[in-house]
Amino acid sequence: MTHLASLDPGPGTASEVPLAARPRLSDAEGVLAAALRLVTAIDENAPAPRLSLSFSDTRQPTPAQARSALPPLLRAYGFGPEVEQWLEAALPGATGLEASFTLAVPGETAAAWLEAPVEHDPRFGRVYTAVSVAVQQAMRRWLPYVYFSDLARYDDRPRALPLVVYQCTLPFRTKARNEFAYDIMSADSVAVARRSTVWALAAEIHRIERILAVTGRSATARFYRPSRRAAILASIQRQPRFFHALLLADAFFVDNLIGLGVMAGQLRHRLERDPQRAVREILRFAGEIATLFRRKLRRLYGGQNCAHFGSLLLVEATAALRSGAAVSAVLRLSVTPGPLTQTFVNARP
Repeated sequence: MTHLASLDPGPGTASEVPLAARPRLSDAEGVLAAALRLVTAIDENAPAPRLSLSFSDTRQPTPAQARSALPPLLRAYGFGPEVEQWLEAALPGATGLEASFTLAVPGETAAAWLEAPVEHDPRFGRVYTAVSVAVQQAMRRWLPYVYFSDLARYDDRPRALPLVVYQCTLPFRTKARNEFAYDIMSADSVAVARRSTVWALAAEIHRIERILAVTGRSATARFYRPSRRAAILASIQRQPRFFHALLLADAFFVDNLIGLGVMAGQLRHRLERDPQRAVREILRFAGEIATLFRRKLRRLYGGQNCAHFGSLLLVEATAALRSGAAVSAVLRLSVTPGPLTQTFVNARP
């Protein structure tokens, strides 16, 4: 079960604020907030937004899954060892577990989009490379976590193995100014992606083998032995369809967020000349992106509905755009019987 919250432009949504009352240059954060609200409005049943940009995800993993799947997310978001220590103390004898993550960046960080580089800005390559890497890392952390929350999906190897390999690829980055994602039309680019798994793939399939064995799926576990790393990569090369689809999704999200950045960066100058037209344009553009994201995310991979990833990607992209901004993370764990509940907050730099 998931929900998302998004940015609120202030008193009322963009459609409720008369043009004459819409923000001036000094209130530009409110303009962008209204636009970003559309980008994150993937979930039509989301509650009324507040002045924050956040992503939430709630799952009910088994104790064995929690021990295996949570640590990578804990490390990625700067949680200390106390989370795993609490789990080790609370899980013996537990019959149920609920793990709720919330990621957020302060509402004021949205102002970074108004400073986003436009096409000929010398910062263009550097800034959008950071955005691209943040988006790719988020996809590699969260899509496997959500998709494999049902361990039965490891049985479907034609779909499971490409996702496992994708999870272990390094995010694309290059010194080229206008390249931000792997190119599936280039055999060399795809080969680089596959080769980048050299360090991570053996460890990941060993983790999968252990969790499958512990949960009584020994027949499936044997296909995830570390000794099969080369065979797994060869199978992806022979049948690249699903692996390519994942790399293509990276490019889709990155390209559209860069487009939003360029549009928002231009907004600052347009507000000075024609604020009403500028507001209309950014809202129209953000609405178009929202529609595209909604379609893509509803069946992102293997029929998995990842609609809430719209806000995840925007949280991560905003933090990357605001150089040095940290994503705050809160994890709420509830164990039954009890219930025994504990909330943890990450250590932000």
